[in-house]
Amino acid sequence: MSVYDVVVHPTDGSVPADHALARAVDVAETTDAALHVLYVVPTPGLPPMTTPGRVSGDLADVGEAVVEESASRARTAGLDDVTTAVVEGRIHESIRRYAAEVDADLVVAGTHGREGVERYLLGSVAERLLRTSDVPVMVVPAAAGDTVWTND
Repeated sequence: MSVYDVVVHPTDGSVPADHALARAVDVAETTDAALHVLYVVPTPGLPPMTTPGRVSGDLADVGEAVVEESASRARTAGLDDVTTAVVEGRIHESIRRYAAEVDADLVVAGTHGREGVERYLLGSVAERLLRTSDVPVMVVPAAAGDTVWTND
C-alpha cells in the first residue's frame, strides 16, 4: 500500500490547473496511484435570463473536453489508471463530495492567486478546499516555481 492510492485533480482548463495537473501526475506516477480528473459545472449564480439546462449542458460539454484533454496528457506522461468525471454543483463542495465518493487520498488543485478585491468578489475555491476538506489538499499556484501550500 502506498501513501496515495487515489489522487483527484479538479480542473477548469486554466494555466494554474495545468500546473496542478503536472504535480498530480508526478504524485500519481511516484506512488502508483489512480488519477481522477474532475470538472465541476457550477450551478448556482447563473444569470437570471439564462436557461439552466442549456447553460449547464453547454458547460458540461466544455467540461468533457477539458477533462479528456487533461487525461490524455496524463496518459501521455505514462499514467495508465486515469478516470474522468464531470459533475454539477458548487465547486468546492462538489470536489469534496467527489473526493469522498472515490475515497481519495489527495486533491491536487491549482490556484489563480488572486488577491484583494478580486479575491473577495470571486472567492477562492482553493482556499475553501484547504479550510473544509477532510482529504489532504495540495494547492499549486499559477507560476510553476511558486510555493505549494498543503493542509496536510
